[in-house]
Amino acid sequence: MSSKFILRRELLIKISVAMASYNGKKFIKKQLDSILSQSLKPAEIIICDDGSTDDTVRIIRGYPAESNIRLVINDKNLGYIKNFEKAISLCSHPFIALSDQDDIWHIDKLKILTDEIGNNLAVFSDMTLIDDNDATISESFEKYQKIWFPKDNEIQHIALLWENYLTGCSCLIKKELFELCRPFPADLPHDHWLALGASAAGKIKHIDSKLTFYRKHSANTIGAKKNKFSLRSYSNKIFSYFSSANRRTRRNGAKRRLQLIKIITGQFKEISVYSSKFKIFENYLNSLIESKIHFRAFFIYINNNRYFKYRKIRKLLFALSRFIE
Repeated sequence: MSSKFILRRELLIKISVAMASYNGKKFIKKQLDSILSQSLKPAEIIICDDGSTDDTVRIIRGYPAESNIRLVINDKNLGYIKNFEKAISLCSHPFIALSDQDDIWHIDKLKILTDEIGNNLAVFSDMTLIDDNDATISESFEKYQKIWFPKDNEIQHIALLWENYLTGCSCLIKKELFELCRPFPADLPHDHWLALGASAAGKIKHIDSKLTFYRKHSANTIGAKKNKFSLRSYSNKIFSYFSSANRRTRRNGAKRRLQLIKIITGQFKEISVYSSKFKIFENYLNSLIESKIHFRAFFIYINNNRYFKYRKIRKLLFALSRFIE
């Protein structure tokens, strides 16, 4: 491929970056510098600040006009979900990369993601996990978090009922996905909702490349979590499993997933390629809500276990746990 063709192609690619900021003075300059240093330059960087009380706004305003940074300061605090929705809504271009305020991007991140997105609505990658001092905690965020991204396309959408596998700052989306997904639910993370929309259309892609240095620190709104094994805490967890408070929590979780199925089938009913499978999970979740001994849930789980995350002995133990709440 000639250099002239590559140059013409890259001139045609217009990428917006959508960032939600809030009290990010410690790391936001490193992140903005990494975005501005991309081998494929973004056409604009939209930053919606949610009422920062530190030097975040001053740092952003310190960048020259040719940086193509547009700063919008919210009149009131929206919270990170609605703040991201606002930032994405202000983006002008067909490709949109989501950005946290405290990470660092690989220099070829935007180029690689635009090369990979193809006919998909979203493409996302693995990440390298770093600490406050940029030191590597784990080469693979997905392995560190034990994230479940099934290879089987049929199961990918179902997996999102249990947990999100797409981290927003790792992805590139097409603006048409945003239009499909708006408005965002106020109580579901924006990246989870976008993943549901892209997967419902059967247009989501994962690549193994590590294109983001994802920062784990105490101020993350949602971040990497990994607790060291403790026999005492694990024993307490087993005993507390049978408490009335935990039973209520699990029932509430089942009710929330039923509500999520209703929202998905309502908003994505015209495109969903997996909605026929939801009846299985409606029956399963209703069984967890309706009775303390879940014979029906147990047999639904056994007969449809490939749609669930757990494997081998954990799968068996989880199945047996369905008997008792």
